[in-house]
Amino acid sequence: MWLAATIWLAFVPKVYTPTGFTTPLFPVLPALGVLLCLLLIGTLGPQTWARWAFALVAALVFYGVWFAISAALVAKAARASSGQGGSSAATTEVVTAKSVTQD
Repeated sequence: MWLAATIWLAFVPKVYTPTGFTTPLFPVLPALGVLLCLLLIGTLGPQTWARWAFALVAALVFYGVWFAISAALVAKAARASSGQGGSSAATTEVVTAKSVTQD
């Protein structure tokens, strides 16, 4: 199936032809690169997988907490700007953070 998909990619009509750098031997070389990476990942030991799982869970918890705090600050700023209360210092902090995240 992998080989069929690689061959199919070679014959897909190209709508856009880049003028700069292109991948050599496309799509064979990228497909071989993915296969070799999967082979290397598959040979990792169980201790490595356990460490990766721990790091993944820790990162998800960190970003989940970060998002929850950011969402709460943005909601507080929205309430403050609509006249429903809130301190002006917190509003300034949140509006600044909100403008940074929108860029």
